[in-house]
Amino acid sequence: MRCMQNHTHDVLPHKTDLRYLDVYTIDPPGCSDADDGFSVIEKDGSIIIALHYADPTHIIKPNSTISNKVQTRYSIFEKTKPMLSSNFSERISLKSNKKDTRHAITLQFTLAKDTHMPLHPPEILFTLITISPRNSFTYHRAGSILQGTNKCNRLTLQRLRVIQRFATALMNTREVTHWRSLSRVCASRRGIVSLKAPSQEETYMRRIVGELSIYANQQVAKILSQALGRNAIFRSTKGEYVLQNSPNENMDNEVYTHFTSPMRRWTDCATHFLLKYVSGHPDHIVPPFNTSELQKIIVSANTMSKSIKDASIQENQLALNLYIYQLTSKGMIVCIDYVVTHVDSHQTKIRVRRIDDHEVRFDYSTPHLVKFPSNPHKVFRALVSSIDLNTGQIPDLDKYIRGEDKTQTPKEHV
Repeated sequence: MRCMQNHTHDVLPHKTDLRYLDVYTIDPPGCSDADDGFSVIEKDGSIIIALHYADPTHIIKPNSTISNKVQTRYSIFEKTKPMLSSNFSERISLKSNKKDTRHAITLQFTLAKDTHMPLHPPEILFTLITISPRNSFTYHRAGSILQGTNKCNRLTLQRLRVIQRFATALMNTREVTHWRSLSRVCASRRGIVSLKAPSQEETYMRRIVGELSIYANQQVAKILSQALGRNAIFRSTKGEYVLQNSPNENMDNEVYTHFTSPMRRWTDCATHFLLKYVSGHPDHIVPPFNTSELQKIIVSANTMSKSIKDASIQENQLALNLYIYQLTSKGMIVCIDYVVTHVDSHQTKIRVRRIDDHEVRFDYSTPHLVKFPSNPHKVFRALVSSIDLNTGQIPDLDKYIRGEDKTQTPKEHV
């Protein structure tokens, strides 16, 4: 097939052989398409971190039959069609039920001993790595090891501690003070909806792994911005893909891209191609895309991600409405925490942040107008006893928003 490259594990001149390293992966239970992993190296008294990312672009060529096909898929959200077929995933994923070799793009850097931050920008390597099921962890297990409620061998613990210190240093630099982990909506075959809160260990580990991804995305964005200017795919403050290397206000006013999920998003694969080009990879000596082709990728990705996100939000909101109905129909009172997000001449919009003990997120609006709070982050609390499933309106919540409930007015919730 013309879209396939030679998939051999012989070490080519442009490949760095890191098969001697232990590669650790941390993913949800049952995950088979792992995009990322890491290694920790001790050398001459220094600590070196290698962040590995699966490389589908070793197999798939730009503008090939398969690349054109996978661009129509976007598998970040649950219940969406996987971007890559199982045959491709098995050959690319950094997770396997047996010891195996994989191609990866690796960001490697040395940590400062005092700050645990990189001493220099990462070196970009095109690598061969070895994956093994014994080094594969779930978020919960890895988090429980770091929090002392689970055990592993001493060397693995030391390496997890290094990653923990690095991620913590990144969070402190970015002044991250809060990480919301939403409860998952679960539905039984009988249509019963429940909410399942993630464990503290899972939440903590997701936060650590998330920081690694943010760091890698920022570093790759800087490289592409300096080398290509606007001829690369970046992520805007509004959460859209753009051909504009402007600072992203949500990411410390630095340029940002998507690079770390190449098995789930074609935009990340496109970034891989561009990174290989600017790094002088011998298989990518000419630009992989022209400006019009990049624009086409961006338009397609923005349209597709918005459609899937809107459908996911609507499905989530319907499920949460049903959850509230199940409780209130049994005579139970449901506690809802919310913030006012927008007030105009037609309606008041709020965002529900918590239902009882579960952190959630869904938007709600009422035609009644209120004064926008002086503190936009002020959290209000309402107690509701019913919901209209046909319209999604919650009468008690409307009263709280309007301030008509004089016995229990909305109060700030800490």
